[in-house]
Amino acid sequence: MIPLDKNRLIEQVNQLGYSISGLNDLMKIGPKDKVVIPVLLEHLQTITDERDKQTLVRCLGVKGYDEVTSFLIEEYRKSDSHYYKWAIGNSLEIIRDKSKLHEYVEIIKNKEHGRSRQMIVTLVGKLGGAKEASVLLELLHDQDVNLHAIDAIGA
Repeated sequence: MIPLDKNRLIEQVNQLGYSISGLNDLMKIGPKDKVVIPVLLEHLQTITDERDKQTLVRCLGVKGYDEVTSFLIEEYRKSDSHYYKWAIGNSLEIIRDKSKLHEYVEIIKNKEHGRSRQMIVTLVGKLGGAKEASVLLELLHDQDVNLHAIDAIGA
């Protein structure tokens, strides 16, 4: 298991003009801080510690960070960890990249992803139209996501 080199990450972010002292400071980045995205993605690609990966994925959960959506979807698809996948889904829901709606629908239709689909179901409810509503209706019978489907239908 390869953990996150937190000191190196903090140093790299501070070299970009920031003054952070820990990972909690990274959780406060906003839409204007896109310059840190390449640093976060670099570390996400080299670490294997699931908890560290979840932390970085949560840092990327910023509305408008559309440039990370493809990466997050790929991470979601290749992961076996429902906890990590749920964190990715949560970040995708915050980002709300409309251009990937068809990929979100593919994910929520796949029961193998289990409960990790919950926030992506919510996302589809916020972004989708009539076509996606029929998929959400089908999910009412899926115990892993049915409550999120109810919420999404009402969105």
